Parts: sequence; C-alpha cells; structure tokens
Amino acid sequence: MNDVLVWESIRYAHAQGCAEFELMGANTRRLADFKSKFNPRLKPYLELRRFPAWAAATMDFAIRLREGGVSR
Repeated sequence: MNDVLVWESIRYAHAQGCAEFELMGANTRRLADFKSKFNPRLKPYLELRRFPAWAAATMDFAIRLREGGVSR
C-alpha cells in the first residue's frame, strides 16, 4: 500500500466531514504496523462468527498457519 495514497485519502475523507477512516485488515502484524503510522492509538473491537465445529477448527488452523503460529 502506498503511504502517500492512504494519507491523501485520509485528508480527503476529513475534508468531506468524515470522523473516522478505516483500513480493513489490521489483524495481521504487517498491516497493524502500517496503520499505526497514521494513528497509533488502539481501538479494540469484537468480532463474532458462528461455524460448525469442523469449520471453526479449520478456520483456526488456517489463521495460525498464515500467522506462522502452527507448531508440531
């Protein structure tokens, strides 16, 4: 993502009267680091999902695999 493009987008949104600007996908370390350059204050949120047990286990495994947290 281009820092200048994001910054100009933030400035445009502010000029249009927007109070918040969200870059989706901060659940990964790389994106969290990128977003913290613009406003380092953390704002917690809750995300709920409902899946069958087998799908939840598969999703959890995929997330840990993507983040490099799967161990043998």
